[in-house]
Amino acid sequence: MPYSFLICSTMKKLLIIIITICLNLTNLLSQSYSSWANYSFSQRVTGIDFMNNDIWISTQGGLVKYNKKTGEKIYYNRANSNLPDNNLLSLFCNVNGDIWISGKHYGIGKFNDQQCTIYNQSNSGLPFDQLNTQIKLDKNGNVWIASLRWMTKFDGSNWKTWTTGSDISAWPLISGFDIDNNGVVWLYSTDGIGKIENEKYSVVSSIGSGLIAKNGNIKIDNVQNVWIAIENIGLYKYNGSTFTLYSTSNSCLPTNNIYAISFDLQNNVWLATAEGLVKFDISNCHLYKPPLPDTALLCLKPGNNDTIWCGSFSGKLLCFDGTDFTSIDLSNSPLMDNNVLDIIVDSNNNTWVATQKNVVKKTSNNFYSVFNKKGNAIAQDKDGAIWVAFGSGDTCLLKMDFNGNTVFDSINSPFNKKTIIKCLKVDNNNHLWAATNYGLFEYNGVSFANYNTGNSDIPSNEIFEITFDKDNILWGGSSNGLFKFNGANWLVWNTENSAIPTNIVNGLYIAPNNKIWFSCMDEKRIAGIDYGGGLTCFDGQTMVTYNKSNSGLLANTIFGIYIDKNNTIWLATCGAGLMNFDTKDKWSAYNVTNSGIANNFVQGITQDKSGNLWMGHNDAGISVFNPDSFQLSINKIDNCNASFMIFPNPVRDELYVKINTNVEKNIVAQIYDLNGRLICSLPNQKINQNNPTIHFKLQNVLHSNQMYILRLLCDSEQLSKKFLFDNK
Repeated sequence: MPYSFLICSTMKKLLIIIITICLNLTNLLSQSYSSWANYSFSQRVTGIDFMNNDIWISTQGGLVKYNKKTGEKIYYNRANSNLPDNNLLSLFCNVNGDIWISGKHYGIGKFNDQQCTIYNQSNSGLPFDQLNTQIKLDKNGNVWIASLRWMTKFDGSNWKTWTTGSDISAWPLISGFDIDNNGVVWLYSTDGIGKIENEKYSVVSSIGSGLIAKNGNIKIDNVQNVWIAIENIGLYKYNGSTFTLYSTSNSCLPTNNIYAISFDLQNNVWLATAEGLVKFDISNCHLYKPPLPDTALLCLKPGNNDTIWCGSFSGKLLCFDGTDFTSIDLSNSPLMDNNVLDIIVDSNNNTWVATQKNVVKKTSNNFYSVFNKKGNAIAQDKDGAIWVAFGSGDTCLLKMDFNGNTVFDSINSPFNKKTIIKCLKVDNNNHLWAATNYGLFEYNGVSFANYNTGNSDIPSNEIFEITFDKDNILWGGSSNGLFKFNGANWLVWNTENSAIPTNIVNGLYIAPNNKIWFSCMDEKRIAGIDYGGGLTCFDGQTMVTYNKSNSGLLANTIFGIYIDKNNTIWLATCGAGLMNFDTKDKWSAYNVTNSGIANNFVQGITQDKSGNLWMGHNDAGISVFNPDSFQLSINKIDNCNASFMIFPNPVRDELYVKINTNVEKNIVAQIYDLNGRLICSLPNQKINQNNPTIHFKLQNVLHSNQMYILRLLCDSEQLSKKFLFDNK
């Protein structure tokens, strides 16, 4: 996708009605959301831990329990277990049976094999929902979490946070930490090597400072030496007074790309590296390469009987017995990547999915990979043939029918390796149309025609989306507006001649009444809740746009549009999950707070004959949802769309809050610190359309240069946002 995602701590919260869901799970596979399913690729194995005969594995496709004796695997994800995230970055098993997990997007969770308790910014002192890179428990049972630049301790009741990392980087990241026998927390961040001792944070060494070592690790050995792996640099050992660097230039290490460190009972050093598994004893290294195309290992954990369990970059669990590796697949689907680029349902109700690395097909009783290469777009023609546009290799386009496969490449078609086919559609004449970065292509079964800015009045050579209305007229979205083409003439609507929000038209769907529904990206192509042009309806004369400011739409960036048989408009949004709109100003949202959706970033949507909605995500695989069997209450968002803004920020003696609303609302305001403690309750106030701003005096209440959380109870909505108080 030609879009850059902007995800930051100041992104406005999804403003929704908070609902509480009581989970009554009666067995290991009881579903939290019975009308939802998640399919994903394990992508990367990020953590391994043991509990009795089971191995628990965190992956970027969910949580897996593997029984060492029986080989049984059980998959846990957002749909069947209400995990905070399917994209997990680490885990830790407590002796009491709890599995603590940390996620990339939505906080952390405590899972007991049946039920998951979620902790995030809205309900706890966790300072940041995203990039919770590691989670561990100390010997006193305190939970430690690395969240971007913050180290946080949770004792079961109270939260305490330390700020680390320099501001050199836009994303100052803690890449790893460990806890020694004295309870000292050692960590590696963009500060370098630091520690938290006696509740105080200090920098021990500036080694590696300013670097973003996203794949790094720190580990304490059995005699309390501190070992630090820094990507592309090598391995440091700290004995309490001296740092010693081991690298390819001065040791037997086969690579400087070391991602994890561990120690067996004999204190042997084991390393997960880009080349494979390494046993390191300074003067002698043993490299063991796993039997995988990609030998890189991301994590490891020594087990019993001299076995070493490893997690690979390619989503496999590996067991090394000292001689050989046993490879175990951890995915619950044939997806080879979680970035879904296109998804369609054919006339036989089979679902086809194009991902970054393969094209898969799901039938009623089978789910398998058809092509192990990147697929950009898929379509079915009137004869039932499936067309696939590829994003890599010599084959640009392929037709699958009863006669076999027909390949279109640079020899027998106008496409080449630089051609990016972004959308495939078939018109009523059974002609195939391709939207590309070189204009529009039409294939009539014999030859190709190309429409570009050099030979036609098409508004741009960069075409994102195309479709056909009931009169077989082509409509398209481009980087220079909306256009239609009747085979002879072109009509274009852009910001110079219409009320179109922006010129980047990326989503398009035509309703049964022939109205055009389309979405626009931000002109700089930044994707996010606050970026983009929202949803626009065009009847051929007038454009009406719905966005966060004037409707119940929760995200202005929309990646996909689908209209079902009931004329309900379904939206794949960037950051707000799945939304629908019944055109009577009733909006509904399905997101990680109230549904089993894999995550809130949805790239495309379609529906099968059974009524199941199929959604593709940019890093979470597939979510499937049947609205007819949805058993939980969903968010109904009225016209007030109570988005709010704090100003000034930093706040001085007075705090002002502006809330967008069309109706009168009662406001209850409270201020919490980052540990989740209530600092004060502020006087109740009212807002309405004519008076949307309220303010509070904060003199002698807060401490200067500290972050706080403002929580507003706005009738049935709870809103929260962080602010910095600085009255100096």
